[in-house]
Amino acid sequence: MRNKKIFLLFVLVVLIFAIGTIIFLAREINKKPVLEELEPKKINKEEVQKSENEEIKSSKLLLESKYLVNFGFVKGDDKDYLFAVYFKDKKSYIQLNDEVFGPYDELIGPIFSENGSKYGWQYKKDNEYYVRVNDETFGPYKEAGGFSIAKDGSKYSWWYVKNREFYVRVNDKIYGPYLYASEMGTWDSGIPTFYFTTSPDGSKFAFAYAKAEKENWKYYVRVEDKIYGPYYYFSFINFNISFSNDGSRYGWRFQKYGVDDYYFVQINDKIYGPYDFASAPFFSPNGLNYGWAYLKNNKRYIRVNDKVFGPYDFDVEYLVLSNANKKFGVVYRIQKDNYYVYYARLDNKIYGPYNIIYNFILSNNGSRFALIYELNGDYYLKIDDQTYKLYGPPPENVSIFSLSDDGLNDKWFYKKDNKSYVMINNKTFEIDGDLIKFHSSDDGLLSALIYKRDDNEYLWLNGRIYGPYDRADFIFTKNKEVYIIYVEKETIGVKKIL
Repeated sequence: MRNKKIFLLFVLVVLIFAIGTIIFLAREINKKPVLEELEPKKINKEEVQKSENEEIKSSKLLLESKYLVNFGFVKGDDKDYLFAVYFKDKKSYIQLNDEVFGPYDELIGPIFSENGSKYGWQYKKDNEYYVRVNDETFGPYKEAGGFSIAKDGSKYSWWYVKNREFYVRVNDKIYGPYLYASEMGTWDSGIPTFYFTTSPDGSKFAFAYAKAEKENWKYYVRVEDKIYGPYYYFSFINFNISFSNDGSRYGWRFQKYGVDDYYFVQINDKIYGPYDFASAPFFSPNGLNYGWAYLKNNKRYIRVNDKVFGPYDFDVEYLVLSNANKKFGVVYRIQKDNYYVYYARLDNKIYGPYNIIYNFILSNNGSRFALIYELNGDYYLKIDDQTYKLYGPPPENVSIFSLSDDGLNDKWFYKKDNKSYVMINNKTFEIDGDLIKFHSSDDGLLSALIYKRDDNEYLWLNGRIYGPYDRADFIFTKNKEVYIIYVEKETIGVKKIL
C-alpha cells in the first residue's frame, strides 16, 4: 500500500513538471519579436544591453590626451585599422593601430579605401604641407589640397604648389607645371587660375587650368588622359566640374574662345549650345540621366538627356533627376516685391510658394518625392501628400536617408515638439535622445543609428541597443557584417555584433 502511494506521488510530480514545461514553452513560442509593435515604438534605456560578442580588437588610444577629434575602424581585406585623431599641447596626432604619427600643426584625414589597401592623410608642419600615403610621405609643398583615395584603392591624388606653380599628382604620375594666379600679369593675385576635383568614388580626377598662348590666356580641362579646350573664359571662382557618383559621366559649362557671348555645356565628349546663358549640369545618382537649364532667345528651357522641356517663365535654381524613367524635379524662384519666393515642380504639379527650399529628393523612378522647406518662420517636411511640422531647421531636425518607390522602405528622421523620430521601412521609432548618425545596408534589411542621451551614446541595430558608451560609431562591411567602435574611459575598441 505504501509503495502504491509513493508511486502515485511520483506520477503526480512528473505530471506537474510536464504541465509547467508545456506552459513555459507555449509562452516562449508566442513571444513577439522586438520589432513587432511600432506606433511609434520608443527606443529607451530599458532595452539597453551590452554586446556579448567576442571583442576582436581593443587598444588604449586615449591615455595621452582627452581631446579626441575623430576615431574609426576599417575592415580591410588583408589588414584591419583602428584609428584615433586627437589634440595634445595644441598639436594634432594620429594613432593607427599601435603607431602614433605627429605632432602636426594642421591635419586632414585619415581617409581609407574600402578594402583597406590604401590609406593616408594631409598635414601641415613648420609652415609646409605634406601628404602621406601608406608608409610613404610626399612633400614639402608650399600649398597642397584635394587629397583623395579611390574606394577600390586603385588611385590616390592631390594638387600642390611648388616654386609658385601648380602640379597634380595621381599615383606615381605628375602633371604640370600650371600657372599660379600671380603669374598672370594684370590678374589680381587673389583670383584662382586652377581647379581640381575628383568623382565621389575617387575613380576619376579632373582639373581646369590657364595657359598663356600668343599673348592670350586660354583655358583647358583635363579629365584623366583627355584634354578639352581651349576655352575663352572660366569663372574659376564659381567654376565646377560635375561628376556622377561613379565617375562615368562628367560635365561643365564654358564659353568658347572667340565666341565669348555664348555659353556651352559639355557632357563627356559631347558639346551642347550655344546658349545665351546656361547652368552647370546636374546628374542622377547613378549617372544615367543628366540635365541643365538654359536661356535662348529670351526663353528659358530645361534639357534632360536628349529631350528639351519648356519654355518656362521662371529662373531655375537646380534640377533633381531620378535614376530611372528620366523624371526630373525643378526648384525655381520668382521675384515678389523686393524678395524671392521658391517653388518645387514635379511633372505638372507645383508646390509652394515657400521662403526657402532646403532639399528636394526623388525616389529611384521619380514616382515619389520629399521636400524640406521654410514658410513664415516655420519648418516642414513634405513627403508626397503628407506634411510634418518640424521642431527647427535642417540638418539638426530632419534628414532624408532614402525614399523608396513603393513607400515600404523609406528611411528618414525628424524632430517634432522636441522629440526625435526615425522612420524605418514604414515603421516609426521614437528616439530617447538626439540622433547622431544613421545608416542602412544597400539591401535595406539592416538599419543602425547612434543616439545620445545624458552625455552617453548608444547604438541601435534592428531593435537591439548597445551601450552606454562615451562615444560610439559603427560600420557595415561588404560581407554584411556590423562592427561597433566605441570609446569607454581611456579605451577605443571595436566589436563585431553581427
